[in-house]
Amino acid sequence: MHDHDDSLFAEENWQRNLVELLSGDKAGRTSIAYVGRSLEQGRMDAVALADGLKGTARFINRVGELCLGTHDELRLEVEGEPRSGSLEIFVRFAHELIGTVDAIADSKFLTGLAIIFALTGFNPKDAGKSLLTLFKKLKGRPIDDETDLKAALPDDLPIETAELIRIFNDQEVQAAIRAALRPLREEGVETFETRVDQKAVETVSKEDVIAADAAEIAAIINTEDKVLDVQKASFVPHLAWHLSDRGKPFDAQIEDPVLWDHIAAGDRFGFGDRLHVTLHTEAEREANGRLRVTRTVTKVHLIERGNGLQIPLPLLDSGPDAAAN
Repeated sequence: MHDHDDSLFAEENWQRNLVELLSGDKAGRTSIAYVGRSLEQGRMDAVALADGLKGTARFINRVGELCLGTHDELRLEVEGEPRSGSLEIFVRFAHELIGTVDAIADSKFLTGLAIIFALTGFNPKDAGKSLLTLFKKLKGRPIDDETDLKAALPDDLPIETAELIRIFNDQEVQAAIRAALRPLREEGVETFETRVDQKAVETVSKEDVIAADAAEIAAIINTEDKVLDVQKASFVPHLAWHLSDRGKPFDAQIEDPVLWDHIAAGDRFGFGDRLHVTLHTEAEREANGRLRVTRTVTKVHLIERGNGLQIPLPLLDSGPDAAAN
């Protein structure tokens, strides 16, 4: 189990030290770096770098929002400095309150900043305990239960387990982590690092990203029976319907000819109706790492009307008036 003495929160006057570090008033600058053989001249594809920087900023901002309950107040400022074999970007946590250490030394705000600093991978004393570590350990999948967290974070990190799970499983946090790692998909870019004083704190490799990609696709069930809520129906066969699976919305085309026969006969669907269906899902990875998911309803077995009436398919000989009886 992690030694309390190694944690940021065990330091004497850790609040003041943290503010000095974040505001640039203390030696030990924070940075991120992309490392690999294609970066010998400190150059990188601009689109990939922009994606990575935006992802890192979104990652830190979203964790800050979840920890502090504020929006767009914690900012990440950057300045670049090319070095042989890597492109290192120096970063600074910016907030209007960071410089007023005497006024906030005992506040929940500063504790929140410390948690953000640790969870986003910029605290050497808690190296290997960040959300990036969890991303690698879990191969990008959400946390299922508390056993996923065993020995993953220091004992004295002042954050409840449920809160940590909420932050890590947040869809925006997950998307931002993957965006920050986007440059690793480029040829010759091998690792992503968070650094302090130009020394790596957390490292994610190209192999880690590949493993997370494979696990994400493997977790997608190709064909399954589902009960879906109709959010918005489409009465043109080549257009998708907007459906919801227990509150999670998505678009899917319906390829069941029996349903289209019902529609051609005058039957209509809308919000409040439910479909018992067989859903087929396919996924492929785009060059930028984004997962493209295509969903198709291959069979509609039962229609539940908003008024509670159930119509098994096929029941076309009863006509569209059957739903009104």
